[in-house]
Amino acid sequence: DASPDLRAAAVAYWERWWKGEAAVPPPEGIRGSVLVVDGASPNVVVLDVGSDKAVRRGQRFEVRREGKSVAVVVAEKVEPTLTVARVLERRGEGIREGDAIQSIADAGIGPRDGE
Repeated sequence: DASPDLRAAAVAYWERWWKGEAAVPPPEGIRGSVLVVDGASPNVVVLDVGSDKAVRRGQRFEVRREGKSVAVVVAEKVEPTLTVARVLERRGEGIREGDAIQSIADAGIGPRDGE
């Protein structure tokens, strides 16, 4: 059984979702693309998805090009329509603007990072 604090957090999250204040990711995961790659900050990219698509801080994304995985990034700063992400792992070629992204499934569900 969940603790009273965990239950209260779950109820609060559900209430936010019910009111439309908390986005729910689609079953197939969150998809988008890399919007900005800055050569001066090679470990930081901007994604074209944000909290309006249910992105949350700490969420991981796989970056793909032509069917191949090129990197894994993690959401650091989430705005309504954009996300600043940090590169966790490079898997070959560098990340390019326009590369596809897809969220990586987490083991848990529910609120994260103080939601």
